Parts: sequence; structure tokens; C-alpha cells
Amino acid sequence: MNLTSDIYLLSFVTAAGTSCGILLIWKISRRARRMQGSQPLSTIIAIIGAVTGILGFVTATIAIVQTRKANKLSQDANTLAEKANGIAEKSIGIASKANGLATEANKISSDANTISKRALSVTADQTIYDWGFKFDKQTSTINMTNNSPNTAHDVTVVVRNDDKTIIESRVKEIAPFGDLPLQNQLLSDKVSEDQRNIDRINASDDGLMVIAVGKITVDINLVWTSDLGLKRSEKFKKSFS
Repeated sequence: MNLTSDIYLLSFVTAAGTSCGILLIWKISRRARRMQGSQPLSTIIAIIGAVTGILGFVTATIAIVQTRKANKLSQDANTLAEKANGIAEKSIGIASKANGLATEANKISSDANTISKRALSVTADQTIYDWGFKFDKQTSTINMTNNSPNTAHDVTVVVRNDDKTIIESRVKEIAPFGDLPLQNQLLSDKVSEDQRNIDRINASDDGLMVIAVGKITVDINLVWTSDLGLKRSEKFKKSFS
């Protein structure tokens, strides 16, 4: 039985005791009126009244004490509940941080697996590509040839001269031993201009002689994907005349 039930029971007992005391006093009072002047009867009535009052006082005191205890226990319970809520909130925060760390760890693991797969691809991809370049002055075209039995995919070629891009070409693939023409009239114009400069020096009266032919020097930047899906790149410096 809890404290609240005890308080209800004590209150009930107090009320019952008080009621019985009042009823007893009433009955005795009736007899007293019949037996007026009887001193012992008055004394008995006084004693009963005093006992009833003491009983009510004691019961009320016990009820007050028990009520205070119940309030104290209720306050303690509320305090414990607040602490429990605080601990629960901290636990939720810790769990959230743990989930974040787990997510980050999974991402790191995924990145590590990706890097590992790429490393394996690099190791496994032993395909060899050999690139050749020939210049046709009449058409002002550089013919780039895939001199290998492997297809080059997603090919990008950038040709630069004097730090300027003069040709840029992108094709989906170049078949084994296939060609990619890279044409720009500037190529032949540069070769012709260089040749004129050489002829001018050789025709001068200063006695200088240049034994050379006109040419153009270019940087060729090449990027492609191998048959096994590995991205590759090379850079070539070529002179054409």
C-alpha cells in the first residue's frame, strides 16, 4: 500500500473515530439529562471527550507527517525524472555523434575501396599505345595515328604554338592503326614564314648562311581512355616542315 492510500485510510479512521465519539457523547448526554446532578457521569463525559480529541489530534498529526513524506518522495521522484531526461538527451546526442562517425567511417572505407580498385586497374591495364604524327604541308594537316592494336576511347587533342591553342579536337574513339587529321592553315603559313626568314638571311651580304628549312614547332597534348577504362595522357613536342 502506498503513502497516498495510508493517508486516505488515516483520514477515514479519524473521521470514523470522531463520529463515534460524537455519537457516544450524545447518548451519554441524554442519560445525563435524566440523571442530573450525577458528578461521576460528567467526569466520564469529560474523559471521553478528551480521549476523542486526542485521538483526532494524533490521527491528524500522523496524516500531516505522512503527507509531508509523500510530498518529499514526489519531489525526489520529479528530480530523478528530470535527471533521467537529461541522461536520455545526452544519450541521444552521443548516439547522433556515433552515427555521424559511422557515416564518415563508411565514406572513408568507400573512398579507400575506390582508390584500391583504381590501383588494381592501373596494375591490370598493360595495354600499350604508340602515337605517330605526320605533317602534310599541302593540306596544312597533322595526321595523328594510333599505332597500336588497341582502341583509344574519348580522345582529346590540343595543339599549341607559341603558347596559343591553334587546334583542338575531340572524338569518341580512334580505332587500332586509325588516323585523326588535325588541320589548320596556320601550320603551313608558319612553315612558309620561317622559310622566308631563312632565305632572307641567306640572301643578305653579311656572309651568313643558314642551312635549314622552314618549320613549325608545336606542343601536342593528348588525353584518352584505354580499353580497360583507364584514363591516360601524354604530351609531345614536334617540329614539322
